[in-house]
Amino acid sequence: MISQFLSLERNFRSVEEKGLKEKHLPLQIGWHLSVETIDAFFERHETPGYKFDIDSKGNVFIVEMEGPEHTTTIRILTHFFNVPNGGIGRNSPIEVEVNSAHYRSHGGGNPSSSDLAIRPNLNIIPRPLPPPLPPRRRRFGRTVRPRIYRHLEIPPVDRGGRPHARIMCEIAVSQSYDDLKAKCNLWMLQEYVRCVLGIKIYKKWVTRNATGQFDRCMIAILWSRPPARLPRQVAVPRQPGVFTEEWNFGTINYHDGRATTCIAPNLPNYQITIPVREVFWNPPIVGGVPNTARYAPVAPAGVAISNFIIDLFDIQQEAILWSRPPARLPRQVAVPRQPGVFTEEWNFGTINYHDGRATTCIAPNLPNYQITIPVREVFWNPPIVGGVPNTARYAPVAPAGVAISNFIIDLFDIQQEVLENQDNN
Repeated sequence: MISQFLSLERNFRSVEEKGLKEKHLPLQIGWHLSVETIDAFFERHETPGYKFDIDSKGNVFIVEMEGPEHTTTIRILTHFFNVPNGGIGRNSPIEVEVNSAHYRSHGGGNPSSSDLAIRPNLNIIPRPLPPPLPPRRRRFGRTVRPRIYRHLEIPPVDRGGRPHARIMCEIAVSQSYDDLKAKCNLWMLQEYVRCVLGIKIYKKWVTRNATGQFDRCMIAILWSRPPARLPRQVAVPRQPGVFTEEWNFGTINYHDGRATTCIAPNLPNYQITIPVREVFWNPPIVGGVPNTARYAPVAPAGVAISNFIIDLFDIQQEAILWSRPPARLPRQVAVPRQPGVFTEEWNFGTINYHDGRATTCIAPNLPNYQITIPVREVFWNPPIVGGVPNTARYAPVAPAGVAISNFIIDLFDIQQEVLENQDNN
């Protein structure tokens, strides 16, 4: 049970014990909490598999469950951002970190973590000096030293006192497109964040691509601070010098439902280019503020290439690889008294049986008139435990030698055979 009257720990423990469904996201588990309380929770608890957001009022939300699409996208982006390191492992000029804790922009010291944070190595931009320790104070009958909060420092630092990351990446699967954009916009309020990459992966469609995987819509958005605006870029309101650019890179375009042209790697229209030098943006501080007049960042020696190249086709392919059939497709109807069994119906004659109108089954290879059955179902053979099939975590696998992964039943072919062979008398 989740309640605003219970502690953050109790609410999160309830989520872990009872499970969480995607339809319940975002789920609030904390209300108007202090920075100290939130810090203490994340210091004491491991939270793998969940992505959190904390607003400026101290409200804590679970916004994402980190499924395979999410973790795979992080893995691919990590590879792309490590390419300029030229294979250097330890002490590489660019550091790529997962769930790196930073201060929330304009968040009063509350924590926030991006899926990926790209920062300069401390050998290149060292830690800023910490501020003087605050005076001790009496609390509950004992003397304590208050916790240091460094969220207002210039140059800014992360929660560990290291230089603030310059590039942030956010991936949303359960999280909505609007919430993803809102968080990315917040990161750009910090001047030292030079770019933010947001990736939204939508739910599976019922149609499939040529290899039998379910179609998906995917959108990538890049926030950046270019020297001059490019033709495709859109200015961000109330953020001078900040622009966005968007790519529809799924198998299906989100806006019009048509197939995209993101069908191969290395297509310029589906590659995102980010200058590597942005990671090393570190202008001199004059009068307590960054002096950016005539300043241009420079990548240090040892950086292998001048640009990060994010190939969106690679992300698309990994995401649809995990596009397993949902428990129930939108057109399917549950069968009474048969849990887990569903039916789906097609009216594929020349005339619809229910309304007497002509159908749209007028040509072969129409997705709405094709029935797809996974070939692997032929080889369903779970182990027998205690005299019954043990289906926990079991998935059938088609053997080597099977040419395709799905049976495709084209109903137009059946329709035409019936029409050609019917009795015309």
